[in-house]
Amino acid sequence: MWVAKSSAMTDKQSTAMVVSNNTISNNDVGGSLYVGSTVVNLPTFDIKVGAETLRGLIEQHKRLQEDDPVYQMVLEELESKIRNAPSRSVIGLAGKLEAAGRQVYL
Repeated sequence: MWVAKSSAMTDKQSTAMVVSNNTISNNDVGGSLYVGSTVVNLPTFDIKVGAETLRGLIEQHKRLQEDDPVYQMVLEELESKIRNAPSRSVIGLAGKLEAAGRQVYL
């Protein structure tokens, strides 16, 4: 491994470090990353919830869906992102002006 440090001109500026010509191997996603003698601990996302917690989350979702119009709008917007829908055709400014009956501005 080759490491080069370049010092700054003044004490107020930070020191830059360049790491190159390395191979990273034997590392699991969510585990630790070993770079030479440096160990970088990566965060893990262990999403284990019990049935009761999941049931409560579903009930809260249903309650919000019925009672909160903003929540409902967010859900509809998210659902629109996953539906297969044809894209709108691009008509440009001239097409928009014509559709609005504003040919005088062309």
